[in-house]
Amino acid sequence: MKLVPINDCVLVKLTDDSQLIDVPDKQFATQASGLVIDVHDMKQADWLIGRVVYFEEYRDSAKVEVDDEKYAFIKFEDIKGYQSE
Repeated sequence: MKLVPINDCVLVKLTDDSQLIDVPDKQFATQASGLVIDVHDMKQADWLIGRVVYFEEYRDSAKVEVDDEKYAFIKFEDIKGYQSE
């Protein structure tokens, strides 16, 4: 199965962030970083593929799990920064 982002979204493989506050109720657990896997037909965002990006908490609500890996569709405009080399 291939996940494909649309509507100016970026497909992000969610990463564990040990700095997040431990929340007992999983309903409110969120992640705020991930590895960009694909972008929706946005030439200006192609350079993000393969980079770790950071976004605001609770922007990862469109989560999908495939083969025990967690992914999210994040709006390009919600990405606040990235990790440079």
